[in-house]
Amino acid sequence: MRKILLGLLLIAALFIVACSLDNPLTGGTVATGDCSSLEGIAKDNCYAEQSLCSKVKTTQIRDSCVVDLAKAKQDVSVCNLIETDKTKGYCQEQIAVLTNDHSLCSDILDTYWKDNCNYNLGINNDIHSYCSFIAREEQRGECFDTIAKDTLNYRICSSISDPTKKDTCVIFVARETLDIDVCDNVNNAVNRDSCRYKVAKESNDIALCDKIGFDMIRNTCKENFNQA
Repeated sequence: MRKILLGLLLIAALFIVACSLDNPLTGGTVATGDCSSLEGIAKDNCYAEQSLCSKVKTTQIRDSCVVDLAKAKQDVSVCNLIETDKTKGYCQEQIAVLTNDHSLCSDILDTYWKDNCNYNLGINNDIHSYCSFIAREEQRGECFDTIAKDTLNYRICSSISDPTKKDTCVIFVARETLDIDVCDNVNNAVNRDSCRYKVAKESNDIALCDKIGFDMIRNTCKENFNQA
């Protein structure tokens, strides 16, 4: 009797090993749900929920399944199984962010996701050089602006193309650091003195008002202290 039970257990073990799929689309898991009785989208969703991506027929659901599998494995090579370029780019961007690997951004062909890859890794690590790889001007400027403010480094503001946003960036750093000399880097003359006025006010130092060039702004600065 014991030999029969051992034999049955051995057969069962071999059956489980044989049914285990060593396929990147399946994640090496065995189908445990009864998806075969379902039809269409319901069947695809059933297989996708079990990470049995190879059994999914609908391209969109299959690609989404592969993205989830790639993220679970943190393996960018799994993204190569995706058919649509944009979804593949999204997959690669997600893995790059998850693994904090900036080198993966250069492999992304889709411009939108390549830009997001450089943006997110730049912001996450406060590395402004990554912003330079962003093609879209507005997003590139936002990347530089965010890092400049996070690190309080006014020099990074100079990489912003929009003159107004560049000045706003410098003024923010000047106010936060209470360094009136930073205001010298503001391009617009009125904004430059406005920056000095704000630093003087935040520093509670009336002597700094004398560094303001425009009479009206300088007088307003001093009046502010006199009223106080």
